[in-house]
Amino acid sequence: MKKFLLVLFVLIVALFGCSNQSVSKNLKSGENDLKEEPRKEQEPQKKHDISSEDKKIIKSIKNKDYEQVIKKTRNLNNEFQKDYYFIASAYKKLEQLKDAEVILDNYDTYAYVDAMLDKVKYKKSHEDLEFLQTKENNKKNIDALQKDKNDQLEENFKEAETRERNKAIQERTNNPQSVSGGMTKEEVLIEGWGRPEKINKTQTVDHTLEQWVYKGNKYLYFENGILTTISN
Repeated sequence: MKKFLLVLFVLIVALFGCSNQSVSKNLKSGENDLKEEPRKEQEPQKKHDISSEDKKIIKSIKNKDYEQVIKKTRNLNNEFQKDYYFIASAYKKLEQLKDAEVILDNYDTYAYVDAMLDKVKYKKSHEDLEFLQTKENNKKNIDALQKDKNDQLEENFKEAETRERNKAIQERTNNPQSVSGGMTKEEVLIEGWGRPEKINKTQTVDHTLEQWVYKGNKYLYFENGILTTISN
């Protein structure tokens, strides 16, 4: 019996030792995996050595021969020289705004310039054309006009809403529909009898009473904006 227990004890110790070795190996393997995980490298900036042909194009842009550059570079497959197409296209538009004020009417032109300059891939290789400075200045103009642009869009939206509302009210005025107690004034205008010929209003401490007068001795009575009485 003692021999059996001794053998059993030895087997347990051996198994426990193997288990610890396996866990230790797994931990070390995990540590190695973490250490060996490659670092993400930043994408290098595109660089380009200016060729003699590039210098000719740069000179044309500096001389404001934008149309010539646009025609020459429009269909090029050369990635770097394709930048000149976008730059010339943008600079041509900016030249049209040279003496113009930074006003909302010119917002779309500034936005076009920004879009074209964004297409340039070798952004740090066009120092001779003051590319980065031009792009920054154009962005400032866009930012300055953005609030005005948003305000204009909001105003246009409100004007469109007002036109649609007036149109709906006029349709109901010309072709009245049935009304019922509990309707709001807006519902009566757009869905019911339309616009009244006259409104008589009485204000008390707790209530606002209105009498809407329509053709044919028809009347609607509102209390705090809700239709309460119909007289026709």
